[in-house]
Amino acid sequence: PIYDPHAILALIYTSGTTGRPKGVEIRHANILENVYHTNFWFPLEEGAVHLHAAPIFHIADFPFMFGAPAFGAGQVTIPKFNPQTFFETVQRERVTHTVLVPTMINMLTQFLELQKYDLSSLRHLGYGGSPMAPELVHHTRQVLPNVKLVQVYGLSEAGFLTGLLDHEHTEDKLTSCGRPCLGIDVRVVDPTGKEVETGQTGELVARGANIMRSYWNKPEETKLAFRNGFFRTGDIGYQDANGYF
Repeated sequence: PIYDPHAILALIYTSGTTGRPKGVEIRHANILENVYHTNFWFPLEEGAVHLHAAPIFHIADFPFMFGAPAFGAGQVTIPKFNPQTFFETVQRERVTHTVLVPTMINMLTQFLELQKYDLSSLRHLGYGGSPMAPELVHHTRQVLPNVKLVQVYGLSEAGFLTGLLDHEHTEDKLTSCGRPCLGIDVRVVDPTGKEVETGQTGELVARGANIMRSYWNKPEETKLAFRNGFFRTGDIGYQDANGYF
């Protein structure tokens, strides 16, 4: 075996919101850090079963391929997402964990035959990719009362950056993407790169062991993605007085 934490494990392609897709160099060290974070926010205990219902080539679901065996959990996949296949798989495989986007969750809560299935095994539901409307959070809680929700915010280039735990889904925080992962430095800066005051909006920037080093064969784009040692997410946000973004 060759031990090299900086060897490239995979290329995950992303275009952000515009332009041609760029290959994000996911290194072994990056994915190991993401495995730590997923286990902190979304504990995969021994005997758990993770359902890959979202695309495995997406950074939200990719780390669970490595996290599941690391913590003694099983994993199952479905070839294409639809509510019936999802519920059948949860019932048959006794699925405990899965990660979805809010649109998928909305489809699940609207499914008319939902009561037909035994979903008692499902305990953890991660979501991200876009904000989830507070009404949908409430509806999900009614339909799946035993499920713990966790919101995750991140990017292909950075993996997991912040999270909002189940008990933090209070009315005042339902539009928040949570607090930073342990060991990840997330800040809000103005156009010159200077950190802004609490409550002021600016660009979210981050640094930590899960952030990529570069785009595959794209030195210019890589250079533009970093400033003062921080990765520029391109997302606008603010941090409140309690540390929530």
